[in-house]
Amino acid sequence: MERFSDVVCERLQYYIYALIDPRDGKIFYVGKGKGNRVFDHAKSAQQQMNIPDGETNASLKISIINDIWNSLQKEPSYYILRHGISVDNIAVKNDNKNKDNVSEGIAFELESLMIDFLSYRRFPNIANLSNIQSGHDQWERGIKTVEEIEQLYNPQPVDIRSDDGLILVLSIKKTYPQKKDLPDGVYQATRESWALGRNEKKVGDIKCVLGVYNGIVRGAFFPKEWKHDEYKTKSGRIGYRWSFAKIKDEEMDKNQKDLYNRVIDKANTQPFGNGNPVTYYNNTWPR
Repeated sequence: MERFSDVVCERLQYYIYALIDPRDGKIFYVGKGKGNRVFDHAKSAQQQMNIPDGETNASLKISIINDIWNSLQKEPSYYILRHGISVDNIAVKNDNKNKDNVSEGIAFELESLMIDFLSYRRFPNIANLSNIQSGHDQWERGIKTVEEIEQLYNPQPVDIRSDDGLILVLSIKKTYPQKKDLPDGVYQATRESWALGRNEKKVGDIKCVLGVYNGIVRGAFFPKEWKHDEYKTKSGRIGYRWSFAKIKDEEMDKNQKDLYNRVIDKANTQPFGNGNPVTYYNNTWPR
């Protein structure tokens, strides 16, 4: 990937980035910028390569980039350590009436950046943190590759096919913010408890459950079993609230993995009704 799309450049705001040597996985440069700044160093290195030996004044950073290219015929690995950096995002969220008081917000931002940086799964040799809590706003603005950034800020629509079967779509706008930083948080925000009606055959026919937050599919799960609890509706009738247990990731078959890759982190295109957090793809069941 050589540049972000125009849409991403417009939405990304300021960010902090790292360049990683793919030969040993070590970070050799950290910087900040906007737009396509993260990619500029490789372009500068390419320009330096066209200058005759003895006439260049290349920095250590440029020399490393050129060594990577000469060894592997590829550019460094790019990671965005923090993105969406703005006064509005840094200000303490419970203090919206006084955005000038950002001291604690800055502390949250720096703490979160360090927790994410030191515990990121692709940087295993940096540290071994004992923190239970993930970094503040980890999902929305935490560490991502440039490809993941492009997907986050300019998501492509889900690719749902007719032979995928019945797919349940759940809006998790109420549960996701509270549970997203927990272990398996997206699953916990999605798995319970939903008013899906009393048709047990229809619920049993659901092949996949999508948890959607801010229009993006944050989780895709394949139910292993369903359970329900009874509740009394406003009209006095008995309704069912359903919860599911997912199959483990390693248990997914080829078709399930294919569907997962076609929906995860993509934009949901099936609208929810007014106030209704439930909708479906491929719903052929009678109302």
